[in-house]
Amino acid sequence: MAASSISKTFLQKHLPLILAIGWTLAILYLSASSTVKPPPQFSDLFQADKLAHLVAYGIHCGLLLWACDREKWSPGWALVTSITWGILMEGMQYAFFPGRYFEGYDIVANCIGCFLAFGVYKLIHS
Repeated sequence: MAASSISKTFLQKHLPLILAIGWTLAILYLSASSTVKPPPQFSDLFQADKLAHLVAYGIHCGLLLWACDREKWSPGWALVTSITWGILMEGMQYAFFPGRYFEGYDIVANCIGCFLAFGVYKLIHS
């Protein structure tokens, strides 16, 4: 078997996982961006930023779910991994990135995006 066909087969099989890892790194990069924000308030729950979190983590969970299908892993793994990544990112922003805050509402938006993606996955696979 030629090397190009092996790499093509590898890419076809693992493309969802590769995309999920890339998306995870993109979230890390964006979370580490130094944008100074004031401390969070209740009214922040309804900001466009929360929609961005919902979409970003919905995509993250969706890519992980796609990878789970290809790799024959449990879909629950994708949900737990994506939610955990969202919580870790908020903690890392607070601990390591000056001018960033731990925002509970971001975690809520992240989780909603993950659960929406998981719900769509379950609907498709029922």
